[in-house]
Amino acid sequence: MFDTLFSVPWLNRLLAIAAVTGAAGAMLYAAGKLDRKLREFAGHKDNSLSDLTAGIFGSSLKIIIIITAALFIGQNIFGLNISALLASAGVIGLACALAAKDTISNFFGTLVILTDAPFKPGDRIECGNICGIVKNVGMRSSRIITDDGSECTIPNSILTNAALFQRNRRGHLKRIIDLTLTYDTTAVQMDQAVKILHEIMDNFHGPDQKEFEPRIFFSGFGAYSLNIRAIIFFKTESFLLEEQLLHELNSKILHQFNAAGLEFAYPTQTLYCNRDKAGS
Repeated sequence: MFDTLFSVPWLNRLLAIAAVTGAAGAMLYAAGKLDRKLREFAGHKDNSLSDLTAGIFGSSLKIIIIITAALFIGQNIFGLNISALLASAGVIGLACALAAKDTISNFFGTLVILTDAPFKPGDRIECGNICGIVKNVGMRSSRIITDDGSECTIPNSILTNAALFQRNRRGHLKRIIDLTLTYDTTAVQMDQAVKILHEIMDNFHGPDQKEFEPRIFFSGFGAYSLNIRAIIFFKTESFLLEEQLLHELNSKILHQFNAAGLEFAYPTQTLYCNRDKAGS
């Protein structure tokens, strides 16, 4: 009786499908546990693996298992011509690729971000006229929180093709401050101004590491001013704290420059009137 029952073709196929499905399910279960372990590992700060990389690896592994199981069932159980199906799928895939070239470009931009790692969530970057902290790197785009709290979404293809500036380095935010003094400023006063700036900026809110020491110099002669450039690294990655530190820094510069008699320059013009005595 059982021999007759198991000789039925549809029952053999059903049992084969059940066996393949069970094996695929076991592999999916293992892939899910591996995916969770990778995500937990990516959550630690002492490694370079990102949440997105772990997610892509886990999802790709599951998709490969499902496709492999489906192809095995189709070819070995139902006798389908997989080569013809793959050829048809290739033509359809080409048409879809042409229709969704921007989406594909963004996806490859994501792969570049993951492999080259020009930035990661938490970094402060500047791309074009947008500057902010990276909140999330997605499959199509990245989200950036700007200094006014707005959330900006930028396609990953733009981030990988445009000039990108990273503004924070290991817990520091770089700030460039340009100051202008009038042309009445003497060389002694210029040296005094640079000295005052060093007194204010050196070890500002904590000791400076060697590579993060302020750089202050007489940068040049402007159209109406003598220019000083100061480069300082604030010891924070917070927009709010950076604004507070900048306010404190500017206030100290203003008070001490005023006390030293140093005058800030602003755009001015000097007109000379030549009166013709013979015609007056």
